[in-house]
Amino acid sequence: MKNKKEKSPVRKTIALAGNPNSGKTTLFNLLTKSHQHIGNWPGVTVERKEGRYFKDTSLKIVDLPGIYSLTPLSVDEEVAHNYINNDRPDLIINVVDSTNLERNLFLTSQLLELDIPVVVALNMEDEARAKGIGIDGAALEKVFGCPFFSVSASKNTGVDELMSFCGKEVIKKESALTYFADVESALDKISKAVKIPVNKRWISLKLLEKDSLVTDAACLSPSQTELINGLNAELENKYKNSLSSEIAKQRYDQLNVIACKATKSVARRACLKSDNERRAADGRRLGQKTKQKKKVPKKRRLVSFRQNRQSSDQQMARLPDIRRRDVSRLHDFHSDHRRMDYLSDKRRFHPLVSGMGKKRT
Repeated sequence: MKNKKEKSPVRKTIALAGNPNSGKTTLFNLLTKSHQHIGNWPGVTVERKEGRYFKDTSLKIVDLPGIYSLTPLSVDEEVAHNYINNDRPDLIINVVDSTNLERNLFLTSQLLELDIPVVVALNMEDEARAKGIGIDGAALEKVFGCPFFSVSASKNTGVDELMSFCGKEVIKKESALTYFADVESALDKISKAVKIPVNKRWISLKLLEKDSLVTDAACLSPSQTELINGLNAELENKYKNSLSSEIAKQRYDQLNVIACKATKSVARRACLKSDNERRAADGRRLGQKTKQKKKVPKKRRLVSFRQNRQSSDQQMARLPDIRRRDVSRLHDFHSDHRRMDYLSDKRRFHPLVSGMGKKRT
């Protein structure tokens, strides 16, 4: 819902990017509160969310669809790819699930190959510590060259420090993963042959992989196309694999080493959702007895007609309008061990045979 009092001009546009279920939308709702507008991205039915930061309405927040990669293999990834390359936000907050660091850093490494400043929010750190996982944010900053903040969107911890930093001017630093020497040489040749105004390294990489979406948008000349096709064929023959798969493999190999060095085992810490649970846990540590909920008996009690005949006669005594011969028919009907339940509180038969007690005409 858009706030009518919102009149501050947009000073900075911040895009939230991250994997599905990384807590990205939870962070967006926390930042924007009622200062948000929901619609669809042009030409697709993918939901578009944008709003203003409630503490500083000059900051515009855009919630991108949850994606695993910037390579446009799905509608969501194509929407995110087009927005980042065409609309070009001033800053990207990469929301990372701390419980699955290596997989989430794959998207981080791709975002850092753009010309847009990136700030990483290590979300769900409390859940990671509950699993005995500790993350060294300082070590990750040295490797990637961008700021890392530990936050918990669900508990609203560390978010103010994150947004205070993002509200200032963030300078893009040159830092990205490096590939094998022959891949780097091919990227250098493409960047010199093709005039790329923005996101030079990322677009050169996509051209080398012969990405159809980027290639069509680049409007290459025949000589440029011939150069790229020759470099692609040469590398694929060398690695005996598609170039996109080989580059992804080299990327994952480096991220595996980085994640292992930045992750350490810590003492497991309970991840409590409420103050009541926290107080109860503190009481258990001190040896105090905690109140336990009393078990409430169920109001309905299912009685099976496969009991003895005496029990059936006692039940029939409460229902004088049903004749004994109907009970005999009922036993015969269930002679194949199928169960007939009786709801004692409502004093009626199961709807399956509700008409068996009616008087014949």
